[in-house]
Amino acid sequence: MKTKDLLGLVCLLAVIGLSGCGSDEFAERNAYQNSRSKWADLKKAKGNSYVYRVCRSSWTGWSSYTDIQVENGAVTARSFYKVVPLQNADGSFRYKKEGGLLCDTTCVYTESVNDIGTHEQGDKPLTMDELYEVYGKYLMVDRKQNTLYFETDTEGVLKLCGYVPNTCTDDCFRGIHIESFRWLKK
Repeated sequence: MKTKDLLGLVCLLAVIGLSGCGSDEFAERNAYQNSRSKWADLKKAKGNSYVYRVCRSSWTGWSSYTDIQVENGAVTARSFYKVVPLQNADGSFRYKKEGGLLCDTTCVYTESVNDIGTHEQGDKPLTMDELYEVYGKYLMVDRKQNTLYFETDTEGVLKLCGYVPNTCTDDCFRGIHIESFRWLKK
């Protein structure tokens, strides 16, 4: 009888303890699953052709963009742009009158169907389905050692997915930031 009572108490404490883990612990993972489901529905409704832009940047001022075009579920074009802040002769940054850095944007390359993936710079030429697969794994890192991020656009499509190690101070985001997304006409 005492063993049953002890077992019952242990089970009750376990249920109480687990109920405290719920909402925050898995918020990003739940949002990811909802977004992936919405993506599947949107793809059926709007077609499997779209363009998205991935943004990478650093606190030092440089940034880059990779545009990926997908038609009927296959990557058909990839372009990579490098953005560098302009500097004065003394090395200081040049600023616009209305604020913000003056930058030089250069298209480093554009790939078409026959040469997709032949350049090293830029994000990999992945479809949104592949992005969900690759970057969903980034939400499985240890929450105690990392801060997780997951965001969607207004339609529920993946926009930001990744993490930052808690001990890192500069350029630490590991994941993907989709700056823009648009459907191509059916």
